[in-house]
Amino acid sequence: MIRLIIITNSMNYSTLNFVSCAFISKEGSGDYQTTTQILNAIENNANADDIFGILEF
Repeated sequence: MIRLIIITNSMNYSTLNFVSCAFISKEGSGDYQTTTQILNAIENNANADDIFGILEF
């Protein structure tokens, strides 16, 4: 188990116990996928409706 303790300036703290974790490459994350699609659309002269279409998916 991995324990992460976060202490703030006011000395409040939180503890988070990880029971498992997994590495997800940037290509597999939603933020990377969405950003890549938007950048590709902009490179292909996308308009606002095109961008909204990507975000609505």
